[in-house]
Formats: sequence, C-alpha cells, structure tokens
Amino acid sequence: MKRSAFAIHHALTARVLSDGAAAAHLSARQRGATALPPRWRRRALALMLAAAALLAMHVPATYAQSAGSGPSFLGRTISGSVGFSSQAYGASGIPSRRPGSSFQAFARTTFDLFGLSSGFNLTYSTTGTGVRQSLNRISFATAWGWGRVRAGTVSPTFSTYSLNGETLRGGLLEVSPGPVVATFAMGRAQRAVQPRPFTSNVTPGATPLDRRRAYLRGAAYERWLYAARLGVGSKDGTHVHLIGLLGRDSPGSIASPAPGTPDSLRADSLLQPAENLSVTPSFGLQLFEGALNVRAEATASAYTRDVRDERLDLSNSRVPSALTRLFTPRTSSRFTVAGRASAELSLRRWGMRVAYNRVQPGFRSMGRPQEQGDREIISVRPRVRLLDSRLNVSGQFQRMRNNLLDQKITTLRRRQYMLNAQMRLSRSFTLSSAVMQMVNENTPTGASGSGLGAQVPLGRLLARRIVVRTLSLTPTLSLRGGQRSHTFTLSAALQSVADESPPVPGQTTHRPDADTNSLNATLSYVLSMPSGLAANASANFSTNGAASAETQVTGFNVGASYAFLDQALRTNATVGLSQTQNILQPIGTIRNPTCDLASTSRQFTTMVTATYRLWDGGQVSFNLRGLSSQSSDGPSFQEVQTSLRFAHRF
Repeated sequence: MKRSAFAIHHALTARVLSDGAAAAHLSARQRGATALPPRWRRRALALMLAAAALLAMHVPATYAQSAGSGPSFLGRTISGSVGFSSQAYGASGIPSRRPGSSFQAFARTTFDLFGLSSGFNLTYSTTGTGVRQSLNRISFATAWGWGRVRAGTVSPTFSTYSLNGETLRGGLLEVSPGPVVATFAMGRAQRAVQPRPFTSNVTPGATPLDRRRAYLRGAAYERWLYAARLGVGSKDGTHVHLIGLLGRDSPGSIASPAPGTPDSLRADSLLQPAENLSVTPSFGLQLFEGALNVRAEATASAYTRDVRDERLDLSNSRVPSALTRLFTPRTSSRFTVAGRASAELSLRRWGMRVAYNRVQPGFRSMGRPQEQGDREIISVRPRVRLLDSRLNVSGQFQRMRNNLLDQKITTLRRRQYMLNAQMRLSRSFTLSSAVMQMVNENTPTGASGSGLGAQVPLGRLLARRIVVRTLSLTPTLSLRGGQRSHTFTLSAALQSVADESPPVPGQTTHRPDADTNSLNATLSYVLSMPSGLAANASANFSTNGAASAETQVTGFNVGASYAFLDQALRTNATVGLSQTQNILQPIGTIRNPTCDLASTSRQFTTMVTATYRLWDGGQVSFNLRGLSSQSSDGPSFQEVQTSLRFAHRF
C-alpha cells in the first residue's frame, strides 16, 4: 500500500507542481515598490533582528528547556511535523466550482537552542495565482522568558479595531521585562496584483460595469502595515496600553495602463491607494483573583481614500508636526472612532457579562479591513448553575442599531432574546432546550415629523417589523452494555417568521405573504463495539411553508468505520440520499392544487476515507467525496473530489 499511495500522489501532483512554480515566478515579477523607501524598510528589519540578537545574548541559561523524548541534533531536542497534501476535482454537467488540482506542502519544527525555545513554520500552496493574494506561509519563531521574536508570516492582534489578525509578511518583536510591555510588528499586508489584460475581458453583451469588474477582479496595490504597542501589564490582565498603527499603499506598485486604454478602465483611476493612521488606548482591570474583569478600548482612525488627492493646509492648526509627517491629511481623509467596553463577573455558581460596542459611520482600518461601520451593539449574558451543576441555564439579550448619525432614510433596530437550558436528568439521559425571539424593525428616520426619513415620501413606505421566534429541544439517550455503547439523539426546532409591519397605503391588515413556519427534525443513532466497528445512521425531515410556497426536505445517511491490521488501517464509508420538493403557487391566483408548480431534486452523496500508519509518527490518508444531483426542472450534474495527505511527526 505504501508504494501505491505514493504512485497515486506522484501522478496526481505532477502537473500542479509545475503550475505552482509558474505562479511563484509570476508573483515575483509582480512585486512593486513598497509604501516606504526600500532603505527604510531594510533599516527597520535590521533593527528588529539586531534588537533580538542583543536581547538573546542576555537571556539566562535558567530558561533553557530540559531534553524531551523527541530526536536531538547537536544535543538539542527537536520536534515537529512535515508532509504534503494533494487534491483533485472534476465535475460534469456544471462549470467547475474549484481548481482541478492543487498541492500543499508544510513543515513545522520546534527546538531549544542556547536557552531559546524556537520554531520554524513553512506552508506552500499552488492555490495562489496572479489575481489573488498568496496562501504560502513561512515563519520562524524564537522565545525566552521575557520576550519572543517571529519572522516571516505573522498574524498579530493588538486590539479589536486597529490591528486584529491581519496576515503580514514581515516580523514581530515582543519584550516584557517586568511589568513593561513593548510589541512591534511590521510587514506586507497584501502584494501588488496587476489588473487583467483589457482585451481578454471583452465578452459579447458585457455591460461597462461588467467590464470594469472583470478588469479589476483581484487587482490591488501593495500594502504595508507598521504597528506598535507600549504600556504596563499583560493584555489579558490589568494593563494600560497605547497602540499605534500606520498603513500605506504604494501608488507605484501597479503598472501604468497600456496606451489606448479607455479612461473608464484605467486601473490608476478606478483603484485608489489609501493611507491609514490610528491610535488606540487600551485599559484592563482584573480584581478578586480574576473573578471580575473590566476592559475598554477606543480606536481613533484617520483614513485617506486616495493619497493622490490634494493636501489640506494645516499651517494654522494645532496638529503636532510629528503626526503630519506620519499621516498627511487630504481632501479624501476621514477621521472616525470605534470602541468597545465590557465587564464580566465569574463566580462559582453564576456569572454575567455586559458589553458595549460602537463603530461610527465611515470607520475604516487597514488592520481590520472587513469591519463594517455605523453600528451600535449592547449585550447582556447571564448564566447560572443549579442542582450541583446538573442544570445549567444561560441567557442573552442583545440590541443593535445603525444610522447612528441619522444620515439615512431608515434606521434598522434589532432586539434578540435567548434562553438556553441543559439538564442532566440521569447518567444516561440529558435534555437541552432553547427559546429565542428576534425583532427586526426598520423605521423611517425622524418618524415623528422631523428627519430625513420623514422628508422623503419613500421613507414612510419602508417601515417594517419582522419577528422571528424559535423553539428547539434536543434529548440525548446514551446506553452502555459491557463494552458496547448506543447513543440516540433527537434534534427538533420549530420556527415562525411573522411580518408585523404597519399596513401599506390602501391596505388595512398586515402583510401575510411574508409569514413563514418551519419545522426541522433529525434523529441519529451511533453504535460503538469493542471490535473496533462503529456504525451510525441518521434521518432528517424539514418543512418550510409560506402563503405561496412550500418546501419539504427528507434525507438519510448511513455510515460505518472499522480498523484493520492491528489498528494500523482505519477506514470509514458514508452514503446519503436527500430529496427536496418545492411547491409554488402562482402569484395572484386562488389556492388550487392543480395550478401549483412543483419541482423535485435528489442528491446522492458518498464519502470514503482511509488512514494508514506507515511507521511510528508517519501516516498517509486518502479521501474520496462524490455528489450526484438530479432535478426535474434544472441541470443534473456530478462532482468528484479526492485528496491524498502524508504527514510525519518527529
């Protein structure tokens, strides 16, 4: 089996390896100028490495780790893993929904050297292309008693709204001698991706908007981020920190358009190189041995949409010149604030958490590009344990709204109430239940007579109130006889959606067409035997009915797993069948079953997995997934996906 597995892998990945090399060469040619001059970037990197080297020289030998059970090199303990994975995909009847083949390789090591606990991480993938950000990862980390250094691919988190998990190709340095904490991070957040050739995006019947989207799909300027955190105390305990973030796009990282390119398709006019500077004070207080935690932070962000816009004259202002050297205010600059505060009390039998989040309209941060502005959220989450922890009850109240500055025609408000209870009635029987109500209200701004919504006639017609109510029950019965175990689980949920909106002009009742009721139920069974055989089966049913449509879904799954060759080979197989039936009544007709429009679709799924232990710490696994879909009023198609993975731990 070892020989056949590697033969399959070689045949599967021979082509994708060559594709990956071409993609790597393409990304190397697409590198543009950085946001800062190259000499400053080299100086910053050299400064971080030099600081790490100087600090490492003073690390006491007492921080050295004792030798473990892993292999050793030059008397040093080394552990980690190395391996690769390959995927292949094929489809018929529909366009492919993923690449036909891909390959990934990884290597991770940890070791101790000269009193430092260090590690190396490498990930290579052929998935990245010239119109996407690279998925490859390479990083090196080392740590000692009061500091750590990471170089390569890092994802630091400084605060919620400044730098929060953004992937950087650069480095991170963190030192904490005593109560003082200093953290520095820098790196490239996105590489430059050139627009697609204009001539390759001209398709018959394409609109100007479609052409612009095709031309700019995936295109981006090169972006660099620089962040620092200074303060006293650990971020997880009592602390006072000041966090700064600077982000810049490089205008010269995208090549100039070819002669003759229309102005509406010029990348330098459709894409804007941006700049961002934010300052975040962060506060944390921990009392009563961690039972009470209070946290607060606020991020003031200055964001320029286009660094090529005209500068603002600040000669007569009181803005410090040091800030204007870091960030240049321009006509497209916007200054906004986002913050959060929370208090949590955790006792033995009960606890509560209260949180408040507010993000002003127009807030943007390069360290959290997916953040959506214009929202306010208040949440309260109590919990209690009763009957020697056999009964656990938790609740949640949350209120959200937008349109914080009354600049929109309508304001969306959402209130959510939730109660969860889990009770262990006996050693073999548990019952979980949940009740939830969510109210969504869309009201005109200034409904009393003033405000933008009251001044616009359309605003009065947009008043909506949707109420969602959900009740769920999940009983679980576990039986054991000798070394056999039987587990039965039933999950049932009932949901109703009611439209309680005020009548529209010309109507005196609410809008019944939006009311829906749904029922979902799943019954599952799991059998485990001492021989290594395990079997499972499940059946599900759901129905969703509205005034003019009804949907019913039924299905079942059966699976089994078994271990062969003294537990060295583990296999698993699962098959499933589901059917979806849609019944649609033509709009404006009287209910008549003979006039209903019905459609039915069926899907058959298979999954087979096998894992073989080659030697101590090494294993190879194979996975096969198949899908066959047939529809009475749509296309029928088939999909197959396979993957082969090898990993060795040492």
